[in-house]
Amino acid sequence: MSWYVYKVDFFNTIGRVKMEIPKKRLFKICMKGKWDEVVEMYKKDKKVHTARITTAGETALHVALTDGEDAVVHQLVALICFHERKEALGIQNERGNTALHMAALTGSVRTCECIASAETSLLSVRNVDGETPLFLAALHGRKEAFLYLHYIHISHTDRKASNYYSNCRRNDGDTILHSAIAGEYFDLAFQIIHLYEDLVNWVNDRGLSPLHILASKPSAFRSGSYLGLLETIVYQGIFVKELEVAPNYHRLPTEKGGYRYPQYYQTFISLLRALQKSACLGGSSIILKIRGKKEKHVWSVQVMNELLRRYEYDDDDKNPPVLIAAKNGIIEMVEKILELFPGAVHDTDADKKNIVLLAAENRHPHLYQLLLKKNNLKQTLFSKVDNNGNSALHLAARLGDHNHSLIPGAALQMQWEIKWYLFVKESMPPHFFSPYNKDYNTPRDIFVQTHQNLVKSDGDWLKKTSQSCSLVAALLATAAFYTSTTVPGGVKKCAGSPTLENTEAFNVFAMSSLIALCCSISSLVLFLSILTSRLKEQDFGKDLPLKLLFGLTSLFVSITSMLLSFCAGHPFVLTKKLKDAAVPVYGAICVPATLFALAQFPLYLDVARATFMKVPKRSSKATLL
Repeated sequence: MSWYVYKVDFFNTIGRVKMEIPKKRLFKICMKGKWDEVVEMYKKDKKVHTARITTAGETALHVALTDGEDAVVHQLVALICFHERKEALGIQNERGNTALHMAALTGSVRTCECIASAETSLLSVRNVDGETPLFLAALHGRKEAFLYLHYIHISHTDRKASNYYSNCRRNDGDTILHSAIAGEYFDLAFQIIHLYEDLVNWVNDRGLSPLHILASKPSAFRSGSYLGLLETIVYQGIFVKELEVAPNYHRLPTEKGGYRYPQYYQTFISLLRALQKSACLGGSSIILKIRGKKEKHVWSVQVMNELLRRYEYDDDDKNPPVLIAAKNGIIEMVEKILELFPGAVHDTDADKKNIVLLAAENRHPHLYQLLLKKNNLKQTLFSKVDNNGNSALHLAARLGDHNHSLIPGAALQMQWEIKWYLFVKESMPPHFFSPYNKDYNTPRDIFVQTHQNLVKSDGDWLKKTSQSCSLVAALLATAAFYTSTTVPGGVKKCAGSPTLENTEAFNVFAMSSLIALCCSISSLVLFLSILTSRLKEQDFGKDLPLKLLFGLTSLFVSITSMLLSFCAGHPFVLTKKLKDAAVPVYGAICVPATLFALAQFPLYLDVARATFMKVPKRSSKATLL
C-alpha cells in the first residue's frame, strides 16, 4: 500500500513539473509581448488554457486583455472554444475577475461580444467585491460596453423578472447608478436611469441614494465652479447637445453588422475624427477643457432632473439630498427640490440645521441670496437655530475649514470673513437672530474667538508685503527725485530755462519723472501706514485692503513712469548713430515689467473685486477647472 501511495505521489510530482515548464515559458513570452508564440502554444497545448501564470492568478488571456491586445484575445477565445475548454474563460484572478470582467473594464465592445457570446454565464459571475462585468463597465464609465452587456443580459432575462436587477449591485450596496454618478459619467448615468428606473430609489449600506451622491458633487454643476472672464466668454460660446436615450439595439455594430469601411480602417478613421474635432474647437486644450466642463454641467442637470422625476421623497431621511446640496452650494438642486417638494424646505439634519443655516455656515453667498428672495421663508427659516442655539449669524461668525476667499492663500482671507459676517448680519432685522447661543456667546464673541489665528496670519502677510514694497517705493522715490531735478541737455545761461524744453521727448521725460516721484511717495506713505496699523479685526474689512490696493497701484504706476522717463531722456545722451540702435534695448527693458504686470493682473483684479464688492464670490482657488 505504501509503495502505491509513493508511486502516485511520484507521478503527480512529475506532472506538476511538466506543467510548470510551459507555464514559465508562457509567462516569459507574455511579458515580452510575443503574442504570436502565445497563440501557437494555445494551439499545441490545451493545458495552458487554464494555466495561471502570474502571482495575481491570471491566465495568458487576462494578460492579453490588460495589454489591450484585442486581436490576440479573439484568437485565444476561438482556440479555447475549439478545444472545448470553456472553463478557461471562467477562471478568476485573485480579485475574482474573469476574462469578461477584464473586457468590460477596458471597454472593448468587440471583445465583450467575443467572450460573452462564447460563455453567456459569465455575465452573472461576481468578483471579490461582488461586481459583475456589467457593474465594472458602469464603474469605469465604459458606456458602449455597458449597453452591449445590458442587452445581452435582457435577451436572457425578462424585464419583469426578479433577477432583472441581479447584476446591478455589489457587496457594499452601491448600484451601477451610484457608481456612474460617483465617477461623473453622466452620459452613462442618464442611460442607466432609463434602463433601470427602480435604481433611482435604491440606497447603499450607508443609506445613500444616487441623488445623495449627486448632491455631494458641487463641481459637477455650474454654481459650484469658478470661471474667469475669458473662460466665461468661451463657456457661453460652446454648444453642448443634451443627452438622449440610446436606441434599443441588441447588438452594437461589428464587422458583420456593417461598418461603412473595412475594419482595419478603424484607427485611421478615429484619428481623422479626433483631428477634425480638435480643428473645430481651435485645437486648444483649454477650449477642450472648458467644453468638458460645460458638458458635465449640462448633463448633470439632466441627470438630476431625471432622478427627481422618479425620486420618492422620504420624510424619515436623516440626511436628505436638499441639505447635502445646500451644504455644497448646489443652487440648481436646491431650487429644483424646493420646486418639486415644497415641504423639503423644513428638513433639518442631525444638528437641527436647515438649508439657511447650512448656507450661512458653509459660506455660499449665491444660495443665501436665493433664499433671501423667497419672502415667504423669512419668518419660518431665517429665525431658526440649531441644537446648540446657533443662529445663521452665529454660524456665519464661526471660522471653519472653509476656504472660499477670492484671494488665493491666507492673504486677506480675513476680508472675506468680515464681509460675509456683515452681509448675513445686514440681511435681516436684528430681532431675527438670537443674540446668545446655549454657551451664552454672541456672534461677535464667536467671530473674535475663532479668527484670532487668521488675524495674526493675515497681519504677518500684510506686514511682510508692506516691508518689501515700502523698500522698493523708497528706492523709487530716491531715483525719481534725482531724475526730476536733473535736466537733460542743461539749461540756457541767460534765461535759465531747459535747453530742450520745446522737444516732445523732454516733455514726456519731465511729466513721467514727476508722476514717478508722486506715486512712489504715495506708495511709501500707504505701506508705512499699513505697518503702523493696529491690525484689528475690523481693519481688515475695508481700511487695510484699500491701502494695499492703492499702494500696489501707486507702486506699479511709479515703476512704469520711471521706465518711461528713462526711455524718453536717455536718447539725449546718445550720439545720432546710436539712437536707432538703442530702441530695441528700450523695448527689452520694458518686457519684464510688462510680463510681471500680466502675471499679477488676475490677482490684482481679484483683490479689487473683493474690496469693492458687497457680497464676496466663490474662490477661484477652491474650484479649479
